[in-house]
Amino acid sequence: MCYTNFNEILVRLDLSMINIEIIEYDPSLLSEMIELFKNSVRHICTVDYTNAQIEAWVGGDIDRDEWNNNYNDSYTIVAKINNEIVGFANISDTGYLDMMYVHHKFQNRGVASALYNEIERYAKEYYFMTISTHASITAKEFFIKKGFTVAKKQQVIRNATLLENYVCKKFIGQKLNK
Repeated sequence: MCYTNFNEILVRLDLSMINIEIIEYDPSLLSEMIELFKNSVRHICTVDYTNAQIEAWVGGDIDRDEWNNNYNDSYTIVAKINNEIVGFANISDTGYLDMMYVHHKFQNRGVASALYNEIERYAKEYYFMTISTHASITAKEFFIKKGFTVAKKQQVIRNATLLENYVCKKFIGQKLNK
């Protein structure tokens, strides 16, 4: 019994010592980010979505120019551990958190929280009143834990396939009158 507890303590200590580096987006990272997106959805969302829904979500060709433009036109950050990309997120100038994905092998290690905390810090710095997102079934609980409320459940069509997600919002402050 003590040996098991000792191992559990080592795991907890190991997780607490992970150094997550947050950097701003660079176009040279796009290919790795696309692969992380596809692999994350394919590995993490299988409990909440069917294979057909997952392939509608991530299958097919991604318009690299569109994604690159989206990331360049928003505040986009990338999380790295030991120089490996383990997650990314972006928020538009309207406060819409468009994408936030974490590598399936780095779930529950603080990566999503580190990304979200930086997104919220940025939003507060630029006096956004709210942050909104369309959270997957899988991600909904994460956002609720971060203080979001579910505004509505919705169904969207992606590549001729029906997907369910949630419009979530979080009030983060008041715009200052200058």
